Amino acid sequence: LSLCSLHPNFVSTQPPPATMASVSFGYVVSWICFSLSFITMVMGFVYVILYGQQHHQKALHLSFKCDFAEADCNAQWRTLFTLRPDILLDLWLPVLMGLLGISLHVSSLRFCALFESLLPNGYVGYGMHMIFLALFANWGYCGLFGVILAMFSLVAAILCFVAHCTKEGRIISVYSRWVYSVTYY
Repeated sequence: LSLCSLHPNFVSTQPPPATMASVSFGYVVSWICFSLSFITMVMGFVYVILYGQQHHQKALHLSFKCDFAEADCNAQWRTLFTLRPDILLDLWLPVLMGLLGISLHVSSLRFCALFESLLPNGYVGYGMHMIFLALFANWGYCGLFGVILAMFSLVAAILCFVAHCTKEGRIISVYSRWVYSVTYY
């Protein structure tokens, strides 16, 4: 009995299938959702860079031509890299939501207890996460790229609900199965 199996948000780490025919539907759905979360995170970084270039010409550049203790020498930098909730959520939500979706499979990316409490346990919760991803972290960012990504996220949500109906149970971690297959094959 391992400590991980006692945790309420434990993600199944079943060994990899012997043949392609034995790949479960839940495993395929998990890979799709994992991929969409990764693409969302990348899209979020692209959005931050584009936003910085379009709205704050000097936001991505640090100035070293300041006095030693000048107050607002790099004030533009703070417009992108800030903890003000309105800016933090507006600019960085795709990155944060993508990271949250990835951390479902890669437990070393769960930086704090908040991540643990936000992670879904089953495919219904995973489907709700993918709907949230589509509505709030894809559609409003990076133009057509975000719209297309949102459509795929909604399809993934439907697949999550289908996986629940096929009695898949807990979410299958794609990372642990991949590491297992690389290590032992």
